[in-house]
Amino acid sequence: MKGTISSGLQILASGLAPYVNEMLCRSLGDDWQRAPRVTQVINSADPNQWDAQVVLVLMWDHWNQVFRHDLGFVERSLVSELREFRNRWAHQKQVSLRDVYRCIDSIERLLRSTNCDGAEQADELRRETLKLL
Repeated sequence: MKGTISSGLQILASGLAPYVNEMLCRSLGDDWQRAPRVTQVINSADPNQWDAQVVLVLMWDHWNQVFRHDLGFVERSLVSELREFRNRWAHQKQVSLRDVYRCIDSIERLLRSTNCDGAEQADELRRETLKLL
């Protein structure tokens, strides 16, 4: 099931990275990536190279300045929840099938709420996980 989470996190990162980059540029300017805290988080200046951790940390760290104007409390909760799932996955903690389903469902919900690509892929992955449940 860790492969399912891995696939979901890849879908999340590739779908959400352009949105996150655009929102940060729009709110903080084109040189937002040069801020000291940001340089510790991003693994590349190219959003196409960002992984799920980068995208979620950027959203979390810049929520009040950038994302709260476009998204609500539910989406902030999804970001928090997905950070936790990502950390459990990265540290090879035990994850139940129900948790995998919830993680993929949360990925789909966040992608849909931001109108980002990948929601259909996440939906398919969620359906596959539901069949296993």
